Amino acid sequence: MRTYSEYGNTDKSQTYLNIIADKSTDKKSYRDAFTKLGEILGNKVLSDNSSGNDKILVACANEDADWLAKGFIKGLSRLNVKVAVFWNSRIEIQVGEEKLPIAPIQKMYIESDGNVDNLIIVKSIINTSCVVKTQLLRLLTKYNPKNILIIAPVMFKDAQNSLKKEFPADVFSKMKFYYLAEDDECQDGIVVPGIGGNVYERLGLENISVKNQYIPELIKERLK
Repeated sequence: MRTYSEYGNTDKSQTYLNIIADKSTDKKSYRDAFTKLGEILGNKVLSDNSSGNDKILVACANEDADWLAKGFIKGLSRLNVKVAVFWNSRIEIQVGEEKLPIAPIQKMYIESDGNVDNLIIVKSIINTSCVVKTQLLRLLTKYNPKNILIIAPVMFKDAQNSLKKEFPADVFSKMKFYYLAEDDECQDGIVVPGIGGNVYERLGLENISVKNQYIPELIKERLK
């Protein structure tokens, strides 16, 4: 069953959520919907965190950079945002009788070497939380942010508890979650209705090997 956050319970949000959940949506419409969802979430974060002096680092996976993260940064309406982009793989390891998903970092692009007030992790969907956990652990070796914002259009119902188990109380207490929809059904590792399947395949990045060779336009534009 799907439930909506207060700011996800609008016609505009639900329209774009339905577009990405629909498996028949074409690549361009899917990408555009993620950009719009990012913008909605960026607007909400801006309204809640309006200080113009905060140093902001927006982190994302490379498959989210050109659509969800770009829309989110636009919604923030801030020119001084720094970005971090991670290329993660996904594997499972056997621990006793359980298979646990992990997301090793293959490479990364990080702009900011200074202080960060608001560390923002943007993810298309948060299910097992392994990608978010891996990115966050890496960034916390460099920064000691005042606030950690976890942003996703869709979250699985247990995602917050999964992250809570992975971090000390003083780190988890800094976290604030922004999402539009929460789903409680998962079939064969895929959240339903979720985002309509595997995000990088739906975005036209084929598979994880092709995805990890993709250099986002967001990075190219910022390096000019």
